[in-house]
Amino acid sequence: MATNEELSVAPETPPEADATQPENESAETTQSDTEEIVEIINRFQPDADTSSPEAIIASATQVLQMMVPIYDQTYDLALSAPETASFLHDLLTTGDVAKSIARNYDPEEFQALIEEVGQNDDYEGDRSAHAEKVAKVKARTKQIGDNVQISMQAIDKWAVEHENWDQAKADEFEKFVLQFYQDGVDGLISEQALAVLEKGFTYDGDVAVAEQNGKVIGRNENIVASKLSKEKEEELLPEHLSGKATPPPAPAREKSFAGKFMEGVL
Repeated sequence: MATNEELSVAPETPPEADATQPENESAETTQSDTEEIVEIINRFQPDADTSSPEAIIASATQVLQMMVPIYDQTYDLALSAPETASFLHDLLTTGDVAKSIARNYDPEEFQALIEEVGQNDDYEGDRSAHAEKVAKVKARTKQIGDNVQISMQAIDKWAVEHENWDQAKADEFEKFVLQFYQDGVDGLISEQALAVLEKGFTYDGDVAVAEQNGKVIGRNENIVASKLSKEKEEELLPEHLSGKATPPPAPAREKSFAGKFMEGVL
């Protein structure tokens, strides 16, 4: 019969836990958190330096320092005028001014406030300034809309005139145009942009010079052709065809001593 020692079974050793798994998850979480922090920083400071962990911390600190006064003012407003804070919340949430006012202000009190403001000496000036600002915004919006339509027509016309371009060339040109436009919006004018603008600026003059050069070359070619044609016509004259070409003039005979002497005396 088997003894207790023989029947005993050694306890199984549990498999070792993968020590790298928590580290990987932690690394992924840290990377995700860092990307989210950088995204928040870029919303408030698009030009912030986020090239290193130290730079990210410094930029995040600047953003927080900028946000603290805003938080303090909002907090004070919520304590001193809760209806105004609620109005701002509703306005930011719904975007509806009238509904936000109706939800947070008594109509009679609001009307009395309007009348009180209307008695202020600066009221008319404030209204005029506001109306002027709104008019400028509307005019600017309309101008942008009109410009977009003009741009689309120009792009469509250009696309028809360059439909023979291959796709790679068209894509490269589109990339260049978009980058050129974005640089201008960001206030950046590169040397490449200046070179392109220079070509456009001098285009008419360059074309005129090329046309003038073409005319000069054409006139020169006509002169050469006319001269060659005249020489061909002379070769067809009878004396040339009969082989009796006019002989060259005979060289003058040298005068004798007596002749030279007489010319000197006379």
